[in-house]
This record gives sequence, C-alpha cells and structure tokens, in this order.
Amino acid sequence: MTSKELLRRALAVIPGGGQTDTKTPAFRLLGIQPSFFKKGRGTYAQDVDGDWWLDCQMGLAAYVLGYADKLVNEYVAKQSTTGSLFSLSSPLELEVAELLLEIFPEFEMVRFAKNGSDVTSAAIRIARYHTARDHVIGCGYHGFQDWSMALRPEVGGIPASVRQLTHGNEDVDLLDALTKLEAGAERYAAVIVDTGGYGLPDFALLRLLQERCRFNRVVFIMDEVVSGFRVGLRGTMGECGIVPDLLCLGKAVANGFPLSVLMGAKHLMRLAPAAGMSSTFGGDCIALAAAKATLEQLMNGEVNARIIAQGTTLMQSIASSLRRHKLEARLRLVGYPALFDLTTVKDDINRCRIIRNLMRALAGHKIFWQESFVICRDFGAKESAVVAAAVDEALGQLSTLLAEDKLEEADQAVAREEQMYIDSITGGIQ
Repeated sequence: MTSKELLRRALAVIPGGGQTDTKTPAFRLLGIQPSFFKKGRGTYAQDVDGDWWLDCQMGLAAYVLGYADKLVNEYVAKQSTTGSLFSLSSPLELEVAELLLEIFPEFEMVRFAKNGSDVTSAAIRIARYHTARDHVIGCGYHGFQDWSMALRPEVGGIPASVRQLTHGNEDVDLLDALTKLEAGAERYAAVIVDTGGYGLPDFALLRLLQERCRFNRVVFIMDEVVSGFRVGLRGTMGECGIVPDLLCLGKAVANGFPLSVLMGAKHLMRLAPAAGMSSTFGGDCIALAAAKATLEQLMNGEVNARIIAQGTTLMQSIASSLRRHKLEARLRLVGYPALFDLTTVKDDINRCRIIRNLMRALAGHKIFWQESFVICRDFGAKESAVVAAAVDEALGQLSTLLAEDKLEEADQAVAREEQMYIDSITGGIQ
C-alpha cells in the first residue's frame, strides 16, 4: 500500500487525517515529506514507501533513547507473554513508582496515567479540591482538556463558564502569571508552568512565582511532560533546584510507550482518589515495563550526558551557520540541547514561507524536520554532522532567496508541488 493510497483512505475516515494535530497533513509538505512512518530504528524512521528518514521529531519528543531500544523491547516482549492489564494492580506499578521516587526523592507518592493531559488535569483537580478555589493560572500548553484549552479562543466546544476560570498565557510569560497572581491570589487554586516545551523558563522568575504561590497557599505545579528526563535525568526541576508541589511527567518516561506520571507530596497526592483520578489503563504493564527499562538506562547519567553533548554540538553548528549566512536577524535557536527549535523571530511576516522552505530543503536530504530538533541517545556524531551540513546548505539557499527577494516565488513552487500531489490523490476534486 503506497503513501498516496493510505493518505486517501485516512482523510476519508480520520478527522484531519491523523490522531495528533502536528502529525496531520496540515503540518507537513504533502508529497515532499513522508505521510506515514511504519518502522523505526535508532534515530531513523522508514516511511511506507520504503525510504528511511533521519527523524528530528522522534515521536514528538516521546523517545529519549531511540526507536526500538533493545532493553525496552526485551522488557516489553517478556511482559507481553504474561499479560498487559489485570483486574488488580500489578507489582510492576510499585517497582516503577519506587524507581521514580529514587530519582525524585523530594516526593512521596506517584500515580500513573496515559497522556500528559491526564496528569496535568488531575493536578488541577487535586489543587482545586485541596484549596476549595476554582480559578487557575496556566503558562504554556498543558493538554487538550477544557480547562487548558480555555486559553485558546479559537478552540470550540468549551463552555464560557469554563473559560472564565482559566487565566494566563501560552507563551510561558511568568511576569504575566505573577501579575495575575498578585492581583487576586485568594481566588487561585493553582499555577501550572510548562517548564520545557517552549525552552527553559527564567529560573529566578520561576522561583519567585513558586514563593508567591507558597505564601498565598496556591498549589505550584511544574508541567514537565516535555522536559522530564530530557533536560537531564531530573528534568528542569533538577536544573533549577525548584521543588513544585506537584510534578507532571510524560513522553520520554517510557521511550515511546504511552505513560504519564503525577508525583507530589503525600498530603496532596492522597487526594487523588477523592478528586476522581482513575484510569483503567494507568496500570498498563506493557507501558510500565517500557518505563522500567527506560529509567534503568537513564539512572546512571550517561544517556543524558550523551544527549546534551550531541545537542550542544548541533546547536553550536547551526548558530555558526546563522552567523555565516547573516540570518541572525531573521532566525533564532530556542530551547536547550536536548530539544530546540530553529524558528523565525517573533512576528516575522514571512515566518511560514521561511519554515516551509527549510522543511523542503531538509527533506531533500531525507531529514524529517518540523521546526524542532529532538535529540535522543542514538543521535550520534554522524547524525549531528549530517544534520549540520544539511541545515547549513538550507540556510545558504534561504539567504540567497531573501537577498534576491525570491522567497515568495520559491514558496509558490512548493505549493504547486503539493497541489499536484493532492490532485493525484483526489483526482482534482476537493
């Protein structure tokens, strides 16, 4: 089955053509970038047409080791022979919980779920129950649930009454959060901060926000669904030394298997059952086996050291290319060595054209890129050199297009290429 045939079928039966927004056709170059991946190995993924791509997205940052890790596969295969879900809890839940508490000894209790949205929403529910307050402040993206999406006016289906209870921003503006908190702290149950999805926050401001939350008896939550185990073994928390009341983890914890984690102090976590935090698949043993294998490999520190070293090298190479091609005024690197974006400066009117141009150029080198570089353990010196050379070439071409005022013309050519691909799928009928 070719990618065209699969895409035609997917668009007919799956809203948007995929289960995650950023995996849908709207977020990639149709006919230029792949539409489906069927196999992964290390930091490479194979599309359904048989081509291998160096994957810079790594399952939207879900892989910290790499695709098809040997030990993870061994643990999963062994667990699959005895069962994935039982009518009672499995000892594996306790084993993984104790591993997590060994990594994060500041906390006392652990609860599992599946998605980042599950644990951020559970944290908010617990905070509301604990404080008997309704309003919350969000900083960043915290999942698709109503309380979080209330910050996005373009998202439909959210009651006006729910929107009135969520305040803040999606830009991780800590000063804005502090201002809102000080203007009426008595009504807020929680402040939740995405501490790694948009780059690392200002640690001094983060500490001040935590202190003001503590003073006002507001639950302080760190959303490390993205940054957990990626910034370092202990995530952003380990870098800044700030201990939140509740910590949300996900993505990398099970190296691609669906698992999320809520951790915290006993006086808060023991409220989880009464706050309705319950999940049939929270105790899924397949994901827990994958998490156990992942955590055991992370705990010696070597994996994160390798990731940081390779990511730093690549960031330095791209920064040098930006200087060489005189693009520092148009493009910037945002993030940290394990996960960073090459993106335009804020409000650049040609933002979409520039990103599409870079996506097109890197696709020519069989590099799958969508603005982010997600570094995993298996991303080695070879991959770093390949990506750095391809990015340098792409930036050189972009610099020429900008200097000759031909960026729009180049983007129109990409659009025509996409349209031809779409027509080949739909027969020209939209």
